[in-house]
Amino acid sequence: MPRRKTQRPKRGIALDAKLARVRELAQRYGVSKTQWYRWRERGLLPDPIKLGERTVLYDIAACDAAIEKAGARLMSAAPQKSTTS
Repeated sequence: MPRRKTQRPKRGIALDAKLARVRELAQRYGVSKTQWYRWRERGLLPDPIKLGERTVLYDIAACDAAIEKAGARLMSAAPQKSTTS
């Protein structure tokens, strides 16, 4: 079986960076995963760190900075999750 090459993280990623999956970040910001992907497509979020074919992580500090920079424009475009029982 041929050996797969390991991808190295992109330059500029701190070794002690806190990383999270899309699901965790969507919960953190109170949006759906779909909305998160929309923000990503619009270029409002930092590039993800791809660990494997289906594993993608984001630097939490970079996401915080990007969302703060986009500010109200980003959050006003997000659908509000209903809390009705």
